[in-house]
Amino acid sequence: MVGRRVRVLAAEHCHHVTVRCNNRDFLLHRSQCRDVLLGAVFRAKARYDFHVYGVCVMSNHVHYLIAPKVAGELPKIMQAINWYSAMCMNRILKRKGHFWEARYGSSSFPVSDHRRVLNTLRYIHANPKDAKMRRGFVYQWSNYRAFSDLAEDGLTTWPAAYLAMAPTLSGCARGYRNFCRKYVKQPKPARRPGWGSKILPAGLGPAPKLGAATRRATLRSQVVGQYEILSFTELPGTKVPGTLPTTPATTGTWPALLPPGVFEFTTARTWPRTASGQGPATGFKHPT
Repeated sequence: MVGRRVRVLAAEHCHHVTVRCNNRDFLLHRSQCRDVLLGAVFRAKARYDFHVYGVCVMSNHVHYLIAPKVAGELPKIMQAINWYSAMCMNRILKRKGHFWEARYGSSSFPVSDHRRVLNTLRYIHANPKDAKMRRGFVYQWSNYRAFSDLAEDGLTTWPAAYLAMAPTLSGCARGYRNFCRKYVKQPKPARRPGWGSKILPAGLGPAPKLGAATRRATLRSQVVGQYEILSFTELPGTKVPGTLPTTPATTGTWPALLPPGVFEFTTARTWPRTASGQGPATGFKHPT
């Protein structure tokens, strides 16, 4: 069993932290939620001593570039931010359960590594552009303008790498804008299949990714041995009401490949028929 990767919590290090919403759902699409998250950062900053070099709040994840003044306090800082923001946003969205994924990701490097600090800052500020949410780098829920226009947001600290770009602050701002113009998005490496793919039957892989324009439940069918699993992938903003099974299916009803005595989970809405022309794809069926 592979253990967790040990975090580097050394002095004079900064941390590029990525936090994703649970199941990578788009739970931060409301501006109110993004404002609450930034408020949680302010709240944690009043409690712990750390620098915020970079921040960018996206629709389903957040990027930070943080430098704690006390080595080893990063877990406490992130716990303070994530706990308070999750509690508030669950109330706003009227939901329960985990708001963030199980563990935040972080990569650490020395503050003295000016090249990596600037590259990481530019990557964080380029996220809205990479996601095609903005044509440029200016974005309401990032601190890009604190570097490009010297805007005062009460949160950002300029790292030494930024201040070393020019002898004056205006020169640093101009240099950072030019630095960002040279940004070229690097393609992400293809994800290698994990160990689970080695034990799954052929044809049982992850569902294909859906385009952003698709705003409906997409049905997919998989056959596992003698059972047929019919499931749907629900996109953000859609709700599918369901009712529990009461009537067993028989050999004379659809689908014919299932044995007798199979209970059917159905939804309260009518789904389109499957590609084979057999009945509606309505959840999944399992033997009694």
